[in-house]
Amino acid sequence: MAQDTAPTDRQDALPSIGAVSDQLGLEPHVLRYWESEFEELSPAKDSAGRRVYRAEDIEMLERIHHLLKVEKYTLEGARQVLAQEPSADAPGVSHDTVTALRRLRAFLMDLVEQIEDADRERGSIDAPGTSADRVDQPT
Repeated sequence: MAQDTAPTDRQDALPSIGAVSDQLGLEPHVLRYWESEFEELSPAKDSAGRRVYRAEDIEMLERIHHLLKVEKYTLEGARQVLAQEPSADAPGVSHDTVTALRRLRAFLMDLVEQIEDADRERGSIDAPGTSADRVDQPT
């Protein structure tokens, strides 16, 4: 069955670049730039040619944002990480599985961040090289 590429009512209801940029706290030009840098990101366009974002697009933007801003990857490093992840078009991997795994990964990364923040607030995280469990410390 051929897929119709004409915009549908559902597609018209998808969030625009402005709504998504507000949701993610990023400027629209950043989203457009990432679209040019990451082939995994390709939002649809409505009948007027405006970008509209599906849930998968927003998840990818969140993933890219996390890689670049939290994990401090370069653009090339983030591209390599994304290339190594399973995709919905990989044989034997369903789209639902990929989505669930991405959500789980995002949840776990957020959890690690929260734990590290809590440890920092308590002063439990030592500066590099000052760990109390170092073997070479005199007794």
